[in-house]
Amino acid sequence: VQLSIFDVTQFDQPQLTATAVLGKETGASSESLFNPKAFTYFAQEGLVALPLSIFDNFVFFDDFIDIEDGTGIAVDAPDEPVEPTEPIGIVAPSRRGGFDGVVVFRVGIDTGFEELGRISTRFDDAGLFYASFARGVFIGDNIFAVTNNGIRGGPTADLTSQPFELVFDS
Repeated sequence: VQLSIFDVTQFDQPQLTATAVLGKETGASSESLFNPKAFTYFAQEGLVALPLSIFDNFVFFDDFIDIEDGTGIAVDAPDEPVEPTEPIGIVAPSRRGGFDGVVVFRVGIDTGFEELGRISTRFDDAGLFYASFARGVFIGDNIFAVTNNGIRGGPTADLTSQPFELVFDS
């Protein structure tokens, strides 16, 4: 995932002036890549909130193959490869570890991108691991990461503390 600033003073000759690349080593994804409403820009303060998933390592479909034991109940695949007697549907790649949440940047034409912090949208302790969406919402001097699982946030000046949290019951 890459954020870019272009100088379009000469509209027919745009010049790339700044970039921020996220998840370069292991890969990343953002709902903003296909949904512009997921990207939040707070122009008055020069702030950007971007929902982001950074992959720690990739896990592919064969790590999740379930094989029925004759009872109709799926069991975990054994460590040794087996030849299934029935076709197995491919499961989309998944991930373990990494980061899911909202990344907040200060952005300026002259200064480029400065990452201010990250707000995790994993609510592991509530049994809610992956949110179906994440949005950054700026209210006053605070930023909130809003998901279907809950809300976390804190002051944009210090995102390390994140004193605000509300977890929704599943």
